[in-house]
Amino acid sequence: MGSWTDADKAIADNASVTLTRLQGKTNASALREIERVRDAVANTRSDEHERAAAWLALCALAKKITQAPEDSSIPALYSNALRDVNGWRGVMRH
Repeated sequence: MGSWTDADKAIADNASVTLTRLQGKTNASALREIERVRDAVANTRSDEHERAAAWLALCALAKKITQAPEDSSIPALYSNALRDVNGWRGVMRH
């Protein structure tokens, strides 16, 4: 279990809100926001497994939008990213 700061919690909260707002969007503006969230979520400590899962899900989402913005897997990738971000948020609240 990690030791989380208020900044970590704010990053996770912002990621959740951003993903919820952008759900399903694949335009350039949405991609830039996802990339900003992805970069903010990037973990710096080896004990942050939930954060790492959220970051990997955000990486997969950003990559797919970049490579194939009309791909039918994008809604599932949004769902995965939101699930993992909220999973990270959840462990910080316990």
